[in-house]
Amino acid sequence: MWISGRGEDFIEWSWTEVENASGYEVQFSLSETFGDDAEIVARTVDQLSHRRDGLPEGASGHLRVRATDGTGEAQLTGAWSGPVTGMTTGPPPPQGSLQIATGRFGVVPDEYVTVYLDESLPTLRVIWEPYATATSQYLDPTVATWATSDPTIIELGTRENELWGDRIWTEQVIELRALRPGRATVTANFRNQTDYAFFEVLESSGVDLAGRSETDRPDDISGPQIHAVYVIPSDGVDEQLDLDGTIATSLEATRNWMAQESGMLLRLDTYRGDLDVTFLQLDQSGDALTRYDNGDVIAENLRRAGLLTRSEISSKIYVIYYVFDEVPTIGAFAPRSMAVVSDRGRDAYSPSPNAYGETELTVAHELLHTFGAVPSCAPNHIPGAHVSDDYDVMGVVGPRLPRNIRLDVDRDDYFGHGRSDCLDTANSPFWRPMTALEMTMAEPMTPLGREGEPWQLNGLRH
Repeated sequence: MWISGRGEDFIEWSWTEVENASGYEVQFSLSETFGDDAEIVARTVDQLSHRRDGLPEGASGHLRVRATDGTGEAQLTGAWSGPVTGMTTGPPPPQGSLQIATGRFGVVPDEYVTVYLDESLPTLRVIWEPYATATSQYLDPTVATWATSDPTIIELGTRENELWGDRIWTEQVIELRALRPGRATVTANFRNQTDYAFFEVLESSGVDLAGRSETDRPDDISGPQIHAVYVIPSDGVDEQLDLDGTIATSLEATRNWMAQESGMLLRLDTYRGDLDVTFLQLDQSGDALTRYDNGDVIAENLRRAGLLTRSEISSKIYVIYYVFDEVPTIGAFAPRSMAVVSDRGRDAYSPSPNAYGETELTVAHELLHTFGAVPSCAPNHIPGAHVSDDYDVMGVVGPRLPRNIRLDVDRDDYFGHGRSDCLDTANSPFWRPMTALEMTMAEPMTPLGREGEPWQLNGLRH
């Protein structure tokens, strides 16, 4: 078989006659593997060619053929020939990456997202990012075709399209509706690429959707994740940092800075697509606490509130945002369970997910401690599970400007060193590698603070 003709929108294949054959079956596919889209598209009697019309410019098509003899149930068929690939004339369509995302915290994982009948489902976004060779002429406002595996469980709603010409990607937003309990898969397909989102619909969450939460609400995803808690003393001023997005923005900034440094994304605990922040008011007053004992007191209050349980020790790390007027930003940690950051309130937090300062770096520092950094086998290890490297986020060698701080400066102490005989936090289950699309979409991070306003970790237990 060979390519006997092609044009801007067609490919034609021809083959030699097979002796004693009464006809031929032809199978066409856009995939070299002849996957689910492959079907027998023609049965010929006396023709020794097949033409496929309606193809885009620069598109590839694959054809194979087999001889037949007879008709009906008595028909005999030979083996399929090897596939022959042809291409229409004109420039090829761009290749790229298609991914479904939900909420503000990124791509839907390959796990079931839990939703409830008494809640609205999270809005899904599908993003198409052409590879670097693509140009704006290929941007398509109709991003994807959507499908649901069971429309009696999850029904597709309205769609909105958005074109991002400056970043060479297109985005489509779709609303979903939950109709009954069960599991269903939502599929997006565009330019021969497919992505999936898996949903499990349950009867009722039993959660008050209005206002703040004093519990850990049902998780969007399963597995290890990091949960945020806003803590004030019994006589503390409630600035509602859990309700106005302050903590969510700051933790997202921490996540984005760590992603910029490591190529890894923290697995954050979200509820209905947004960061799940628990509010906790301590039984103790601010005057009854010192900077050295508030970690123990907070842990005991968490346990009384039903958090930090023994069964959660391996699956949840709690980031505690503790507002205490008497101290600068300081931190503490408990291995694999709790990272505490104390500060003086709203002004200590980044106002943007793409900017980082003292609080965000301190959260990163304490989280890396909970992941196991810095192991004693690290070449630059110093007492207190820190490193002696200048400008390392795990160092405590003195004031440093935020813009100079790095995560494991030489990749030899606690992240990405690849040694089997020394703990590597890159293997922590509390984060995951970024996808190529996430790396492309990541905004550059801006350090906060001016010259003369350096960051210095003031540790509680270091």
